[in-house]
Amino acid sequence: MSGTSIFDDQSSRLSYDDTWKLVHNYLGHTSFVLEKVSLEPIELRGGNLGDYYKVSVVVKLHLQKQEIHLFAKFLPSLNEATMSMVKKGPSQKEDFFYNILIEEFRSVGLGAYLDFYPKCYLSKVNDVLILEDLTLADYQLTPSQTFYTYEMLKVSVRQLAKLHASTLVYEERKSAEAGWIVRLDQRFAVYLREFLFQTEEDNEVKQLCRVGINSVVDYLIYRFPEIIRGMTVEEFARKAKEAYEYLWLKVKKSEKYRNAFCHG
Repeated sequence: MSGTSIFDDQSSRLSYDDTWKLVHNYLGHTSFVLEKVSLEPIELRGGNLGDYYKVSVVVKLHLQKQEIHLFAKFLPSLNEATMSMVKKGPSQKEDFFYNILIEEFRSVGLGAYLDFYPKCYLSKVNDVLILEDLTLADYQLTPSQTFYTYEMLKVSVRQLAKLHASTLVYEERKSAEAGWIVRLDQRFAVYLREFLFQTEEDNEVKQLCRVGINSVVDYLIYRFPEIIRGMTVEEFARKAKEAYEYLWLKVKKSEKYRNAFCHG
């Protein structure tokens, strides 16, 4: 079957070579033939830094067919500003996490504890990320208006704790091997600096963040004065602006406490 005829209209965002590579990574061998590829847009989503799809790939294995279901995150096509923001760093960070950091963790014997992330089968910076479809394991997207229960928070924090702990174990074991102190932000500084929530670099990303914050504190808050209790709208807007400014400081590297790789 030719490389072009296996794709439907939506699937043109995936090339034949990329599809072959992700199936190779998924199966672990090359004894297959690509039969059909389809992408279904995901309407319900919790983020704006990508276009999300359900991926279905039908392959022939010897005389049998197998359908592989995965998840795809493409560079956002929403607008040029969002696409530009992703290209400034988030896409590189995702690629670093799946292709470099996880393998670094494995190299120091942490493989048995790395169950806090979806498996990645293809990563191309500023293009596409193909992951396992966690909905097949009954994971669900929680509506944004949902208040987390204690049990929900415990599940989330437990998984994040594994990521943070892996950072510390990795640094300790690498330090023991090297004979000097090894820190992730020294080895991989280009990937671990903050791209989005920062005030040092006067670039497009900073300007986009500022516009978003100003639209909330200078406009949206004043459109809904009825939701504010115990203070004036002006006071609430001032406190909201202070909270946003505090955010810039909280994401910086701590000079007091031990730092860990964090999701963000």
